[in-house]
Amino acid sequence: KASGDVVVLYDDTIFLSDRALYDYNSSKHELYGNVEIIKGIKYGSISDYVKFNLKDDNAFFTSVFITQLESSLWSKGSNAEKRADVITLRNALVSSCDVNCPDWTIHFSTLKYNEDKEWVNIWNPIIYVRDIPVLYFPYIGFSTNKNRKSGLLYPSFGVFSRDGFVFKQPIYIAVDPQWDLEIAP
Repeated sequence: KASGDVVVLYDDTIFLSDRALYDYNSSKHELYGNVEIIKGIKYGSISDYVKFNLKDDNAFFTSVFITQLESSLWSKGSNAEKRADVITLRNALVSSCDVNCPDWTIHFSTLKYNEDKEWVNIWNPIIYVRDIPVLYFPYIGFSTNKNRKSGLLYPSFGVFSRDGFVFKQPIYIAVDPQWDLEIAP
């Protein structure tokens, strides 16, 4: 049990809070009030309450703000959960704009971020421009990695008098950081 300006150091992570409880036998920590977590130079978070276990890398947060420093992607929500490499946020929003006055935000019911795959899945997202809702999707997913990746490009199709229905599915191949290949069969 500790109170005041509590600091916990573990591996490449710094935990700061007003009050902390620690169970030595189970490796469970509970942090209360002004909880700040800084993980290396990649991630940071601020919340009211955090419960985590160092043995299995699981955590639970309430009233959370999380940022990935490399991509400037940030999110805030009512609660978050971390299980191994997957962070789940509920009833939250995400953006990469100025935190105080974002040009756009995506509000959602559930977001899952896989740290290992650097991939975000969002359910029931509503895209806002300033405070105006402009678009709803049942689901979207995107990479937070800035490196190019191979994959399918936008398809095209049409109906022609000579050929009938034509469908083209171009394929993008990121062979190397200096060059790529596009195949349009």
